[in-house]
Amino acid sequence: MAKETTSKTSNGKIRPVRHKADQVNMSKARSQNTSKPLADTSSCSVQAPMLTHEQIAERVKKIWQARGCVPGFDEQNWHEAETQLKTELEVH
Repeated sequence: MAKETTSKTSNGKIRPVRHKADQVNMSKARSQNTSKPLADTSSCSVQAPMLTHEQIAERVKKIWQARGCVPGFDEQNWHEAETQLKTELEVH
């Protein structure tokens, strides 16, 4: 654990001060950070198509109309629309 001391700033506030060795170690750690992606996605050749809200809503409307515009089945119709579209687009 880094040993901290305090010093006063020009406006009289007290601030923590780390030892020089700790600052060097932190600087080295920052310079070694290589900003690589968390997962290697270069081997992925096909991206799964994403379903949009509009696509699902359009399908929900068709399902609702096909079922006689019966109210009260909004959530069921939404899930049915998602299932149908995922099956058609092979999205899993």
